[in-house]
Amino acid sequence: MLQSALAETRALAEANAATTLAAAGGATLVIEPLAGGSTTRLSVYRSRPIAGTPPLERDLGFPARSLPATITIPGLTRSGQPFSIFVSSSGYASVAADYAYDPSRPQTLANDPGCNDDGLTIAVTDDTGTETHPFACRGARYDADTNAS
Repeated sequence: MLQSALAETRALAEANAATTLAAAGGATLVIEPLAGGSTTRLSVYRSRPIAGTPPLERDLGFPARSLPATITIPGLTRSGQPFSIFVSSSGYASVAADYAYDPSRPQTLANDPGCNDDGLTIAVTDDTGTETHPFACRGARYDADTNAS
């Protein structure tokens, strides 16, 4: 499900490049732990929450979904901490730890937080164990078919 959420975010970022403000073009994936910590909600939004831009709109093509797992980026986030992945219209991803966009109280970021050009590792933990997978910031690619652990 995480791979499909990232694919939707990437496709939406590319599709809305010409229809949003240049500074906010792209899309946002919010990864937010729910109460209890063993379930994570994935939400996709049109554009990115950069200062001076309008509030984000949910992607109606990808309703918020819950995944019975915890998702972290080792070395950047911890279990129970929300984070967001922003994909620009050119396909480059960046990550903001401890940030979950809330439509009822929209908060913007002063600028794009950036991402390690070497990429990151995303860890998904459920009741069967933990799998880690590479995530390339250039191209916003998550390879769930290759287990890096």
